[in-house]
Amino acid sequence: MKAPKEVQIAVFLSLAVLLAEASASFWRIATDSEVRENMTFAIVWIVVTLGVNALTAFFIFQLSQRRHWARIALLLWTVASWMLWFIYPQRFDAYAGWGWLLTGTLVVMELLALVLLFGDRAGAWYSSRTPVTR
Repeated sequence: MKAPKEVQIAVFLSLAVLLAEASASFWRIATDSEVRENMTFAIVWIVVTLGVNALTAFFIFQLSQRRHWARIALLLWTVASWMLWFIYPQRFDAYAGWGWLLTGTLVVMELLALVLLFGDRAGAWYSSRTPVTR
């Protein structure tokens, strides 16, 4: 059974957000002065960034393979990442206007992907008992 359009769009949006956020993270690592001064810090930051992005990609892949647990994991993972904004708030002067626009767009894309994944048609697809065809 082929995935409904909602799931396909949600996977596309999730992958687009992952690509944009991973690119921004690695750009931040490449341009940070502390990274150039402390190699241990650089290695830890790169390993953590790779791990977080790999886990996110794993969740996205698994939800495209009709794994119900993966959409719940992606929901919890996304909400946890949003909660980091409360624990570690962003500085308002750290972004130019376009940076806030991009950040807001990515948050809206994440929210839309989650709404699509937990909609009626997607829920029916994840809960149906027919075997997954590849």
